[in-house]
Amino acid sequence: MSNWARKYQGLYADGKEKIASLLEYTPPVPEVLTEEFRGGGMDMAISMDMGMAPMEASFSIGEDPDILALFGIKKDGKKVPFFIRSHLENDVTGAKKTVIEELRGLVSKIDHGTKSGGTFTGTTATIKPSYYKYEVDGTIIHEFDPINMIRTINGVDQLAEARASLGK
Repeated sequence: MSNWARKYQGLYADGKEKIASLLEYTPPVPEVLTEEFRGGGMDMAISMDMGMAPMEASFSIGEDPDILALFGIKKDGKKVPFFIRSHLENDVTGAKKTVIEELRGLVSKIDHGTKSGGTFTGTTATIKPSYYKYEVDGTIIHEFDPINMIRTINGVDQLAEARASLGK
């Protein structure tokens, strides 16, 4: 039985700590693109892995000039780095884990929401990651780096042989 709860989480955007400002975070949803194939002697079609779909992530934060300034930019020719650090606790066993998610990408959208006097409205930033890593207590569960042709799942690089075939 898994009773892990995300008790605390914080954001680091382009090296700036925003722990107390993070309201909500939606991580990327990894998706393998498939095409169906049915050869002449096959009774049914099978799905063939054709690579991964582009990813998207978002977070909501109080209105923050540091975040607003990241919209649409590259820093030193590279994508902007984001880290989401989380503290998980298991209600049954009392065990604790640290989760670190690293994203590098383009801030493609800033949604200020509907503002009115006397109310607090968060600002949502959408990121199109070109790199994503999900790590639990130092163990890499997912690492997606399409530019360097890396797709690591539970510590195994699924594209290592393909990279070697291409001389990369």
